[in-house]
Amino acid sequence: MRVPTDGWLLRDFLHQALYNRDDGYFANASSPPVGAMSRPIPFQALLGQEDYARTLARRYDALASQWLTPVEIFKPHYARAVARHILRAHKAELDAPLDDDERRRRRVGKTPPLRIYELGGGTGTCAAGILAHIRDDDPTVFASTEYVGVEISPALAKMQRETVRRELGDDVHIRRDALDAGRWGPVDDDACFVVALEVLDNLPHDRVMLLRDDTRTTMTRVFARRRGDDNAVDGFEQREEPLRDPLISRALEAIGDEDESFSFGFTVKAMADRWIRGARDWNARFVPTGALALLETLHERRPRHRLIAADFDSLPNVRVPGINAPLVATQSPGGRTKDLPTYLQRVGACDVFFPTNFDHLARLDAFARSRTGGTKRLENGSSRRPRPSAEVVTTREFMRRHADLGATATGSGYNPLTQDFANTKFFLS
Repeated sequence: MRVPTDGWLLRDFLHQALYNRDDGYFANASSPPVGAMSRPIPFQALLGQEDYARTLARRYDALASQWLTPVEIFKPHYARAVARHILRAHKAELDAPLDDDERRRRRVGKTPPLRIYELGGGTGTCAAGILAHIRDDDPTVFASTEYVGVEISPALAKMQRETVRRELGDDVHIRRDALDAGRWGPVDDDACFVVALEVLDNLPHDRVMLLRDDTRTTMTRVFARRRGDDNAVDGFEQREEPLRDPLISRALEAIGDEDESFSFGFTVKAMADRWIRGARDWNARFVPTGALALLETLHERRPRHRLIAADFDSLPNVRVPGINAPLVATQSPGGRTKDLPTYLQRVGACDVFFPTNFDHLARLDAFARSRTGGTKRLENGSSRRPRPSAEVVTTREFMRRHADLGATATGSGYNPLTQDFANTKFFLS
């Protein structure tokens, strides 16, 4: 990995740390950080919450140093709930009154296919579950379904393909970096769905500081520390520079200054953090520039997409100071984790994942939509139809709407599909 002499913006450093193809955290081909279970958990045979916890612990014991995502723990039920949401929205789209653009499109072609893009498809469990449900529920729609995996990790892209082939005898097309607009090809204004489960938390962020002495805002840049005659990299350090990055500025503009990060009221948490870490680090704010870059790309290249994103809205045991700071952790065999106080580790040594402020995500989405022109003309000359506003719901509410809750209920009535992962939400555009 080449280390630039002028350093990285934090988002670029984190992108290297997580996704560099040679030594990034998600590039480990021999033991990918996302694990897969050989068989589903038999929820209906479990006695209750404690039995579920013991069963899940045993599943982690059988893995190497890997995480299990909710879609993996609750397979196939989680993915099938997402598929039900997609099918209902797709059929509603087909039944909706047609505008002039859509009427012309329908005259010259067949009923639009169901197009699904999955970002960060991981082991392929989500793709296989969604496709299997569509196949079972509506074979006609399934026959025209187009499923594309957008996965930056070659190792996980390979696993996704293998899982879908094994379980459906089918294949998925793979594209690479979702943040790279060039990877999406030309603008396509056909309706489509974009699925992003536990993707937002690993999108790179930037770090800014509000200097209270003169209210200046700075951005963080990461530099390599070097040692010896060979000038070898001996670690990393971060420094503050005047804010001059356009993407950071757009993200701050979209979010606004009304949240707690730039107000200095003396809450108990603020007082404790300032006493333990010092006031300066408390003034740090981590900005979801990766999410804005993704949303701008989606609105530019797939202007009629519907985004289905699920992620954590809070994270426990965060040791990095600052607002919206990430959890930095290493995973040991058996599901044991170690939380770290800094992301300035050897590249690829740890996972770095952020909580998602879903109110801010909605603002970023609206900002990205307006920035791409709203109703401006597309490359093919047609105009964009107005899009519905986004909805944020808890995972419990989403699963109550779309999941087969009887399939995941335990003997005591405890249902981990709705009661575990309480710190997660869905974003539905």
